[in-house]
Amino acid sequence: MEKLERKTPSRLLLPLIAGVAVISIRTWGGPVRAQELDINAVFWCDAGKKTGEQTEAECTAARETILNTCTSCHAITPIVKAQKDRKGWTAFMKAHRERVSNAAEDVYLSMEKFLQAHYNPQNPVPKLPPELEALGVPPA
Repeated sequence: MEKLERKTPSRLLLPLIAGVAVISIRTWGGPVRAQELDINAVFWCDAGKKTGEQTEAECTAARETILNTCTSCHAITPIVKAQKDRKGWTAFMKAHRERVSNAAEDVYLSMEKFLQAHYNPQNPVPKLPPELEALGVPPA
């Protein structure tokens, strides 16, 4: 029987690094424009004032929760393009509740209030970079 050569981690690391380098060189075409997004312009909270029913602190906390929770499954595009009325966001959040079962009820409701105040037919649809626009809006 032939004896199998056992590769050490250092001998495996070099091909891995080389592969990543090749992929990086082939796919990198300069700066990614989506990184130019001003997240505070798209997910705004009015300084010193209420945004919808939320104080600035409540709005900021809800924004951070949405960005850290919702974007673990999808880009921000379907969130900011939805433009739902109050009842639409309530139904949407109810349907998503199981996906975020670890969020406390008050935190989940604060996310709903944020979405209702920002992404509704009364507010203009936020402008997104073409890379995010290209992702489209999947059915909710």
